[in-house]
Amino acid sequence: MNEVYAIQPITVPGFNTTGTATKIMQNVSYTIGMTEMHVPYSLVNADDEVLWNGNVLINSAELAAWGTDNNYMIDLVCSKAGVVRV
Repeated sequence: MNEVYAIQPITVPGFNTTGTATKIMQNVSYTIGMTEMHVPYSLVNADDEVLWNGNVLINSAELAAWGTDNNYMIDLVCSKAGVVRV
């Protein structure tokens, strides 16, 4: 899943300036048998300019709880990134 989701606006330090992020871009790439997964993400503003890049770790228990509902993973990454999807 390489998707963009709306988030509650949050002020973040940008690379060159502070800005308001309104979206998160997530790149979830899972391979069967993984015991943990790193998920890179970017917080972007309304003009799709990247303000912040990060990476969250999904552990084995979280992977096992994922099941077939992708909303679980989307919301988990958002939570670990410190943002709320809207």
